[in-house]
Amino acid sequence: RLGPVPYFAGARNMAVFQAAGEERPALYITTYAGSRGVGAKLLRTVNGEDFELLDFTGFAASQYHNFRPLVPFKGKLYTAPTGKGDSNNVCGEAVVLETADPLREPWRQVWHR
Repeated sequence: RLGPVPYFAGARNMAVFQAAGEERPALYITTYAGSRGVGAKLLRTVNGEDFELLDFTGFAASQYHNFRPLVPFKGKLYTAPTGKGDSNNVCGEAVVLETADPLREPWRQVWHR
């Protein structure tokens, strides 16, 4: 907890994903953060008990409060941000981001409208 605002208030989505070169898959969880919080984070666990707290890096990810879906597809993990400015649910434009390794690589924009 950071002051009166929780670090994150819950989970948005979850997906099992295994990056190339990893021994086993991990569960990734997008967190829900309020508009006054620290922003969205990504939790990662390989055993369901120990969790790593990851930042969404790349593509100015810090401008968004939340990320909705997590979709593994053809060796990459995809997401779409939401919550920009004072809103937790509106980002002003549709954006899709991808990474081949959420633990070691930044997210990059692959589509927007």
